Amino acid sequence: AVLQTQFALKVLEPAYRERSELRARFLSEAMIGAKLHHPHIVRVTDTISTPEVAGIVMELVTGPNLETYIRSLSKPPSAATIRALFVPVLEAVAEAHRQGIVHRDLKPANILLEPAGNGHHPKVTDFGIAKVTDAARELVQKKGSTHADARMGTLAYMSPEQIRHAKEVTVRSDIFSLGATLYELATLQVAFNGDSDYEIMHQIVEGRFAPLEQISGVDPLIAAAITKALQPDPERRFANCERFIAALSVSIADPVPAVTSPTA
Repeated sequence: AVLQTQFALKVLEPAYRERSELRARFLSEAMIGAKLHHPHIVRVTDTISTPEVAGIVMELVTGPNLETYIRSLSKPPSAATIRALFVPVLEAVAEAHRQGIVHRDLKPANILLEPAGNGHHPKVTDFGIAKVTDAARELVQKKGSTHADARMGTLAYMSPEQIRHAKEVTVRSDIFSLGATLYELATLQVAFNGDSDYEIMHQIVEGRFAPLEQISGVDPLIAAAITKALQPDPERRFANCERFIAALSVSIADPVPAVTSPTA
């Protein structure tokens, strides 16, 4: 209050804070967030850990998340607007990958949109179930990810290998989740959707989604990039976010406007 600075406080629910494993996993998000310095990753500044409270202090992002933004649209954004929103997300995830962090829960709800002029400045958040590679364990001062054998993430955005076995999760698993997120942004439709978890899992494992060439108005470069990112075989996806970005690239002569609010 003295500094007139506002932050967001993320607090673990009372029902979970007494469970040591869940508490440790929750607070590990703070350690990861504090070490990842990127303009498109939500900045973590402190933690609160007492018998009564487990909390993460982070920068306050006042805009909506990407899920809310997508739901507010009556038609898909232009290709230039999609690139302006999504390439910064890829750049942020690329930085996490360089630091040995696999997010494991990338989805529209975990991309926040900070108001910026007449547009939005995307920021990736929620590294709470991130997988930490051997090379990065020192970064967050912990012994790798907890519950390494458990399936973690949000089903509609999970890669086939996440569904089968969490130990197989790699950078390319995040690429798949990013592909599902971009599909939704480009079409306003969820890539994998069904009446049951079983049906959704089968669609993901078999790579079954509405072909983008059947959806009018999707930019061919964006459609091709999504299709490659959503390949069931990890080896057929982009090897990293940098290659994903390259596939979405446009000529420097092409204007890329600010990402405008749907209500603007």
